[in-house]
Amino acid sequence: MDDISAAFSDFAYDFVDAARSEDELDFCVMLATLAWNVSVQPAEVGEHLIAAFINKFRCPSFIHKGKKTDTREHIMNLAGRKARLYPGMDVIVRHLEFQDCKDGLHFTVTSTDPVVA
Repeated sequence: MDDISAAFSDFAYDFVDAARSEDELDFCVMLATLAWNVSVQPAEVGEHLIAAFINKFRCPSFIHKGKKTDTREHIMNLAGRKARLYPGMDVIVRHLEFQDCKDGLHFTVTSTDPVVA
């Protein structure tokens, strides 16, 4: 497993592993990917990405671990976690695949450097 895949797994595993269905798992992986990407973008870009996600999926909140959770707040919390755990890993997650194996979820991540405007 390469560095970005291992880092993403470490960063997202607890959140993603709490999913109770395939649909929840897909949603959690998308949300974790967004949070990672928000953490490496300027604040205004991150806010735009969050708003676009919430509007597209019509999810100002979602149920996580049986509790209603504010989507924007959770994304920002995850983005903060990524920034604390991997402050120097400022790459954009471009593609992510995951597989549920006997020993847990395995992630394969393709990344690129962020585009500087």
